Amino acid sequence: MVAYFTIAFLAVFLALIPSNKKFGLNCAFLVITTFLAIRYMWGNDYLAYLEMYQNFNTANFDLFDIEKNAALRGGKEYGWVILNRLFGTLHLGFFGMIIALTLFENWVIRRMIIRFVEPKSYWIAIAFYVFTTWFPVDASMMRQYLCVCLYILVVELMTDKKVRGYLFWAIGIIMLGTTFHLSNMITMATLPAFYIHFKNNNKTYILMVGIGMFLFLWNTYGFQYIGSALVQFMIADEGVRSYAVYAGEQGEIANSGLGVYFSYIKLVVLLFILPKIIEKDKQSIILLVIASYFIAAIGTIIPPAGRMVIFFTIWEIILWPWLFKFAKQHPWMFIVILAQIIIMGKEITEFFYSPIWHDRFFEYHTIFSAPTFM
Repeated sequence: MVAYFTIAFLAVFLALIPSNKKFGLNCAFLVITTFLAIRYMWGNDYLAYLEMYQNFNTANFDLFDIEKNAALRGGKEYGWVILNRLFGTLHLGFFGMIIALTLFENWVIRRMIIRFVEPKSYWIAIAFYVFTTWFPVDASMMRQYLCVCLYILVVELMTDKKVRGYLFWAIGIIMLGTTFHLSNMITMATLPAFYIHFKNNNKTYILMVGIGMFLFLWNTYGFQYIGSALVQFMIADEGVRSYAVYAGEQGEIANSGLGVYFSYIKLVVLLFILPKIIEKDKQSIILLVIASYFIAAIGTIIPPAGRMVIFFTIWEIILWPWLFKFAKQHPWMFIVILAQIIIMGKEITEFFYSPIWHDRFFEYHTIFSAPTFM
C-alpha cells in the first residue's frame, strides 16, 4: 500500500509541473507505467493469468488455429489464447506480455487525457485515475482492461469522425475486443450515443428529468421484478457462469452506503449539465457515464454483469476535469467535488484493508523478486 500511494502522489505532483504540462504528464505516466509493468503477484487475478499463460503455451498446434485456440477457452475468447501463445512463441514470457500490455494501455489512457482534457487540468485527470479503486483492480482484470482501452480508441473514432469508414473501424475494434473478453460486446450498443446531440432548451430538461426518474425507479423498484429472471438466464449461460468466481470480489468494489447515495447526486448533476455542454463529443461521453448507473443496478443483482460498468466509469477520468471547469461558473459544484474526493479517499483506503483484496494488493512486489523469469 505504501508503494501504491507513493507512486500515486508522485504522479499527481509530476502532472502539476507548470513549465511544460505535457512533459509533466509524460513523467507521470512514466512512473505509473513502470509501477504497473514490473508488478509481480500484485492483484487477485495475477496468479490465475500466469497459470492460464502456462497452460496455453503447452499446446502444440498452429498458433493461429482459431478453432483449437478457442477450445482452450471453452470455445470463446480465442484472441486471449493467441496473444498468450504469441508471447510464448517469441520467448518473451508472461512478464513480457504484462509489460507490453501495460505500455499499450497507458499509452491509450494518456492519449485520452490529451485528447479530452485541457493541459492545465492534466493533474486532475491523473488524480482521478490513480486514487480510485479501479486503478489497482484494472491491473488485476487484464483481459477486460485491455478491452476497455480498445473501447477508448473506439470512442475517439466515433467522436472525431475523421477516419474514412470510422464506423466500420469502430465495429471491427469492438469485435476484436470480444475475442479477449465477451463483456466487450456491450459496447456495441453505445455507438448510437455518438449521433445524439442535446440542445439547451426546456424540452431537453424535461427529457433529463424523465431519464433521471427512470434510472431512479429502475435502481429502486423496477429491477427487483425482473432480477430473478435475469439471474436464472445468466446462470444458465456457461460463458457468464465462468465469471462467477469474481462475483464476491467484484461486490467488494461496490461503493459504501454513502457512496451509493452520492451516486444519485452525481447522476442529477450530470443530467443538469448535459444540455449546457455545447460540444457534441463531451455530451456523448457524459451519456456513457450516465449509462453506468443503469449497468451498476444490474450488477447489484448479477455481480458478473457489474464488471461491465468499467467500460463506462473509465470516462470519469476526464469527466471530473470538466466538472472542475464547470464549477467556476457554478460554485455549488465544488461541494459535489469535495464530497467525491472524500468518498474516493475512504474507498481506496478501505480497499487495501478489505479481506478480499488485502492479501494480493497490500504488499507490492516486482518481477525482480520472482524466483525465475516467466
